[in-house]
Amino acid sequence: SYDIFVMKLSGADGSPLWAKRFGSPNDDIGYGVAVDGGGNVLVTGYFRDAADFGGGPLTSTYGGITLFVAKFSAGGAHLWSKSFWNTGVAIGYGIAADGAGNVAVTGSFTGRINFGGGDLTSAGGHDAFVASFSPDGGHRWSQRFGSTSFDRGYGVAVDRGGDVAVTGLFTYTVDFGGGPVTSAGSNDGFVAKLSGTDGAHLWSKRFGSTNVDYGYAVAVDAGGNVAVTGFFQGTVDFGGGPLVSAGLEDIFVEKLAGPDGAHLWSKRFGGTSTDYGYGVAIDGAGNVLSTGYFQNSADFGGGPLTSAGRQDAFVLSLGP
Repeated sequence: SYDIFVMKLSGADGSPLWAKRFGSPNDDIGYGVAVDGGGNVLVTGYFRDAADFGGGPLTSTYGGITLFVAKFSAGGAHLWSKSFWNTGVAIGYGIAADGAGNVAVTGSFTGRINFGGGDLTSAGGHDAFVASFSPDGGHRWSQRFGSTSFDRGYGVAVDRGGDVAVTGLFTYTVDFGGGPVTSAGSNDGFVAKLSGTDGAHLWSKRFGSTNVDYGYAVAVDAGGNVAVTGFFQGTVDFGGGPLVSAGLEDIFVEKLAGPDGAHLWSKRFGGTSTDYGYGVAIDGAGNVLSTGYFQNSADFGGGPLTSAGRQDAFVLSLGP
């Protein structure tokens, strides 16, 4: 079975500084990791049955898949860890911290869940959530978004003002706070920005074709602008005109204005096989970095690259 691990490497040469493992006899997975301004390490994912992150055993409500959030010092010491009462499946996929040390988490849940501010109830299937916690793990606010089908939050980031950007996927009709939006196909991607103070809706955008489209990762720059990556299939207009995938799923990277989500630019990359964008970041100069995988051949702007096997990793840098 799988166990969760957290590992810190030296920035100078990549040598290991410390590593921790956590888990039960069943499958346990860590999906998201972040570092706050004090160098503390934040982790989210799920465990089954019970897991001890250093503060004593956490147990799942019904022995099922249970969301956790854990915080460790820069040296790897346990600071706090939490699981959350739920009646179904709950998974954390993305985690981030703001300048004050507040923690934002996104993921999905079924049934009911309580992050500390009262029960949230899914509309039917898997609903997306965003929850905010204080530096010591106290509940600040939590929101859910979903339809009667499949909805997930995969990536989350926090801007310098503390507002929270989230991306993921939704099915059918969902209201992120700005009015109902409806998917064009089975799954559409979304990007939303929420107030860091109370989770109130600031803006939200959907993107998608009649096929399957996901937003996987999100980042913000110093001006609050939002970069997103994921994949799409078919024809999608992110706001700058239609982009058409070369075959199956293609990678996209888009950049949106921080104040209102207005389209700044969007690009596609990929070949005739399956190509996914999984991670995105923005450096101090505003350049957008993306990573994921591609199959066979793909041109990222510098000429075709060919995979050595079935799936190869890539790293891509784009100007601001």
